[in-house]
Amino acid sequence: MIGIDQQKIGLFLKELRKEKRLTQEQLAEKLNVTGRTVSRWETGVNLPDLSLLVELADYYEVDIREIIDGERKSETMDTETKETLLKVSDYAAADKKQTVKKTKRKIIALLIVLICFTTLSALALNFFFGNPISKALAIHNAETIVGIMHAREGYQVTSAVYWIDYSEYLVRVKKPGSPDASFMMHFGMFGNYRFDEYDIQVGYKQNIVERMGREYTALVRDALADAFDDDPEGFCYSEIIMEDNTDYDGFVGLSRDEIEQDQSFDYDTIGKDYGKIVVMLDDTDLSAEHLAQMLLKVKNCLDAHNVAFQLVDLSLMEPSSRDLSCVWGFRCDDIYEEGLVERVEAAMNK
Repeated sequence: MIGIDQQKIGLFLKELRKEKRLTQEQLAEKLNVTGRTVSRWETGVNLPDLSLLVELADYYEVDIREIIDGERKSETMDTETKETLLKVSDYAAADKKQTVKKTKRKIIALLIVLICFTTLSALALNFFFGNPISKALAIHNAETIVGIMHAREGYQVTSAVYWIDYSEYLVRVKKPGSPDASFMMHFGMFGNYRFDEYDIQVGYKQNIVERMGREYTALVRDALADAFDDDPEGFCYSEIIMEDNTDYDGFVGLSRDEIEQDQSFDYDTIGKDYGKIVVMLDDTDLSAEHLAQMLLKVKNCLDAHNVAFQLVDLSLMEPSSRDLSCVWGFRCDDIYEEGLVERVEAAMNK
């Protein structure tokens, strides 16, 4: 195998350039390459491409074989050989150009895949977990809106959480020191404002109603804890019935006009007139007699703790079959022993 002496070729190319009285930069400009490229040829680091090799041979008026050998020859290259080399050069240039195009297409395709994957990953993460930028935007937008709409009332943004169910941020707004002056603001995945609950939570006094339910429920559970083995939190809750509750025919609940923000309530009076208790018990005896006994037990226990109520929903459920017997909206005044079983039978499962 015949080797190529790159150092020898480089020295020969340098000699030919000097014969033309050219600097490396001038030659590079003529060949549309850099001066550094010409320097690397002449030091033997690199060799010219085939297309440039033909161009150099033409420019220096030497045989291509002379450049490859790194010295002048007495014979000249025949026309057919030169034409063949020119064709090979054109083919190599075209092949190189096509290879570059293919490489570019592959790189572009890879970049598109990476961009799509990154975008989809970011959207998926944003959907499931939110992101700190959107959260910060939601807080900033909430502070701006609160500053315009509710600053005089003393409201402040206190916290923000991401709610995956609706792909949104919930921003809590509160008035310091007030148990009822608070509402939620809703913002989209990118921190855009959607709506707020000021009108219903504060304006419609829903916060006050919910606080009354929590406080009244705590009293009822504390009273029932002595009478039942299970934790009352698992089977009992209570509420104060409001006038807009139409579930009970002929019963008029408490008017919202009668309650005020941050007010303390007398649950002896309110409970007696508007209190409703819901008790759900597991039991194997679903008879009217047993249901009547449980009603008396609940009432006697609450009476012993001075917890008044107006209505009770009492349910007994058989754990294995899930069969149910219940009375719904049973009035406190109707819970006394005489004729109780008959009243329970008339009210059961209605």
